[in-house]
Amino acid sequence: MVALGLYIYLSAPQGSLFWLMAAIAVAVLGQKLAESVMSAAHSGFVGAVLAVLFAMPATRIRTAPPAVVMLLASFWSLVPGAMSFMSVSQAATGGNADVATMGVAGAAIASIALGTLVGWSIFRTIDNRTPWAKAIANAA
Repeated sequence: MVALGLYIYLSAPQGSLFWLMAAIAVAVLGQKLAESVMSAAHSGFVGAVLAVLFAMPATRIRTAPPAVVMLLASFWSLVPGAMSFMSVSQAATGGNADVATMGVAGAAIASIALGTLVGWSIFRTIDNRTPWAKAIANAA
């Protein structure tokens, strides 16, 4: 639904709906798989890493939108998926929320941000060291 909403609302170019849906799927599936081995607040890290590692090479394909478009859609799907944000909305509306709950929400935000940085570092390292990546970049 997020991909379709962004596609319609932002008047995305033809062919970009598939890429938006794929980027969101990679991020959300990575986050859900990570929840089986780590807390929901920290599983956003894995989703963010995978989103960057998907979006950056995908932009080199002619029909794909820019990486920032795919990443934005992914992050809009990751953040609500971090279970702790339900607690933040509960605190804002006067529900029971304590300092620990707010700390979990902060950890979710930090883990997604850190995942973005780590994903970017991994991508740049691979991209700079592989001759095929340079050949594709020069041909595009």
